[in-house]
Amino acid sequence: MIGPWLKLVKFPCYKLGEMGRTDYSEILVTGGFGYLGGCIAEHFRRQGYPVAILGLLPQPEVIEWAKGFDVRIADITKPGSLRGMIRPGSAVIHLASVNQQVCEKDPYQGVLVNGLGTFSLLEEARDSKATRFIYFSTFHVYGRVNGKEIDEETIPCPVLQYGISHLLGEMFVCQARTRGLQAVSLRPTNGYGAPTHLWADCWMLALNDFCRTAVNQGRIVLATAGEQRRDFVSIRDIIQALELMLNPSPPFDAVYNVGGDNVLSIRELAQHVVEVAEKDYGRRIRLEIPSHSGHPVVPWTPFRCDRIKKLGYKPKDGKHEIREAIRELFRLLGWNAGD
Repeated sequence: MIGPWLKLVKFPCYKLGEMGRTDYSEILVTGGFGYLGGCIAEHFRRQGYPVAILGLLPQPEVIEWAKGFDVRIADITKPGSLRGMIRPGSAVIHLASVNQQVCEKDPYQGVLVNGLGTFSLLEEARDSKATRFIYFSTFHVYGRVNGKEIDEETIPCPVLQYGISHLLGEMFVCQARTRGLQAVSLRPTNGYGAPTHLWADCWMLALNDFCRTAVNQGRIVLATAGEQRRDFVSIRDIIQALELMLNPSPPFDAVYNVGGDNVLSIRELAQHVVEVAEKDYGRRIRLEIPSHSGHPVVPWTPFRCDRIKKLGYKPKDGKHEIREAIRELFRLLGWNAGD
């Protein structure tokens, strides 16, 4: 049903099977019309759990996709629009945010949505007696780290407006914890994987962009020599981490890193796309790499996820996950193996 949830009634509680015996009245996903939010909402819906999506009114194609959800139209930057949108006993998964490009162009909007919008949602969750609140932050809160590795004890020093705005959101999550809300922040690295619909805001991500460019242009053009290394984490692993945060015992720590233990250079990532295209689809994709980058390569700093691994987090095989994600992206973009 499209429209806000208007009145309080008694709802059945559902036990999240693989996650233990935690009872939630529902799972509410903010930003559920988007890329990661849509994948998370679809994941829990397929498992038979009551899922609601909260966000701004999307374009008609996305509304069509969202017909199977309880859709609640609200603006997290306007606290009044959130009244009555969160059910008692629910788990709130908060992904509504503006991306890096918007934050750099309009820092005020970044702070308004990612920071103050998160505060408004936390306040409503606490007033509505939500059971759990999970905030999706970003590894960009760390900024440029001069050290041997990054873990949750590393002092954040973001340099991008995107990281600054999300660090503000994290601070509000910490404040909510002191007020009795079971809340936690996740800091994922570079996500990848196929979206639930083509209109998701995900085509600026490296792997997704390479796949779309390969399909549309028959080539991949790197802006640099592609030597910079990154940790890549699949959507499936992000959902695995999320399920651990929904387990019966409330998360002990306020923040958890979420990485894929899958460090690749940008060039290696592009080569995976080229190889899958040729091997599985018989398509030859030209990979164009400039001879001179013009940009110094920032040394890779290991990103540690020991804290969440102690809870049982086990990233899947990186090469297999990336190649499967490439196939899923190609299928979504209209390619079929053997064509």
